[in-house]
Amino acid sequence: MLWNQLAKVYLMEGQYRKAEELLAKVIHVWETVLGPEHPDMAAALNNLGTAFQHEARFTDAQATFQRALVICHKSSGLDHPCSWALLSNLARVDLDQHRYSEAESLYRRSLEIEERTLGPEHSEVFKTLSNLANTYYLQGRLQDAETSYIRALKIAELSLGAAHPDKLATMSHYAEVLRKLHRKDEARRLEARVRALRAESVEDNPARFEVDWRDLQQGNK
Repeated sequence: MLWNQLAKVYLMEGQYRKAEELLAKVIHVWETVLGPEHPDMAAALNNLGTAFQHEARFTDAQATFQRALVICHKSSGLDHPCSWALLSNLARVDLDQHRYSEAESLYRRSLEIEERTLGPEHSEVFKTLSNLANTYYLQGRLQDAETSYIRALKIAELSLGAAHPDKLATMSHYAEVLRKLHRKDEARRLEARVRALRAESVEDNPARFEVDWRDLQQGNK
């Protein structure tokens, strides 16, 4: 549907109110034509929840993501990618509201599904581990954060390029943890490594444009 495609463009452009208006129309039509539990409904609701989240309408975002998750489970099963994606989206809504324990629980559920369905060294496992580590950091649980960062970075070495932006961001966050743990020499070495990798990346790809997967994790429809 053209409305749905245009709504996704609006989301990427940051025009969340326009995206919301179009997605409301899409959902109304699909509920009538496809039924309220069709898999396409989960994708449209996921996008609508993303618009709500960026508008800081967290209650609406949470309710919309939860509705999408129920549809995902019924139509595609607990292990479908829409399941762990929506769990991660719900976790980010909790993080936005400083509900760290709730976010941690959701990230753990997402991680369990990813490890079971994708394998323990998949790039999606890296991303969720990084988010879980960030959640630990925000709770002041520095040892738990370090454990998750170390594991995430080991996966990144296997599944991502040396200078992948997500990997470098995780290295920088881990350096912050090392500083909090008063291990400043280790932090400085890690920060120097990040700077070197970023410099190499710019030299190799001076015109490269990177998009953060966390900002654009949308449905496929």
